[in-house]
Amino acid sequence: MDAVVVKDIVKSYGDRRALDGVSISVKEGETLCIVGPNGAGKSTLLESLAGLVAPTAGSLSVMGRPVNGSDAQLAGQVGFMPQAPSVHTMLTVEENLELFARLNGTSEAVGSTIERLGLKGVRSQRADTLSFGYLQLLSLGVSLVHGPRVLLLDEPTASLYPSVRKRVWGIIREECEGGAAVLYATHTPEEGTADRGIVLEDGKIAFEGVMKDVRAHVLGD
Repeated sequence: MDAVVVKDIVKSYGDRRALDGVSISVKEGETLCIVGPNGAGKSTLLESLAGLVAPTAGSLSVMGRPVNGSDAQLAGQVGFMPQAPSVHTMLTVEENLELFARLNGTSEAVGSTIERLGLKGVRSQRADTLSFGYLQLLSLGVSLVHGPRVLLLDEPTASLYPSVRKRVWGIIREECEGGAAVLYATHTPEEGTADRGIVLEDGKIAFEGVMKDVRAHVLGD
């Protein structure tokens, strides 16, 4: 089943088109890498699928439902990790995870999420005292603690230490193996675990294919 379907999406800001006729589909259990330079439209595409940005034209659906920012049932099936960590700074790690889990109708996986992400040692620390690496891990945890069927990750390993990046990619692979559809944006297609990828340039798909071919296209091999 297609977990994500995007058809001819356009997003305009005045005279500038951040997205210009993009169409993609991602099946359950599949991972799609979205590559491109700054301003290519990667974040706009993910934010549109998360229901945070309304497209100017075209259509989007997630798990067979049209994307609508006010659809609580659909929101519970989507996990979104923005490029900049978005958590409640005055709450602890554990409180953040509990809050976001309960907003989506569950709190069963808080403990296991802390363990998976290696956050046990900082579970009682407030978010505003965390290093950037721990903040990134917490932001990832917030996106997946409720067991979403679609994960939207914007630069999930940016500026992370190699061992932490390895842990993050391992978790992403586990989510995919569990049946989730994963879409992630990156500047570095040489890392990651995607089945296939697209290259965005000026809001359009400039190339798409299996990751071996996407890497060769981006790196000029």
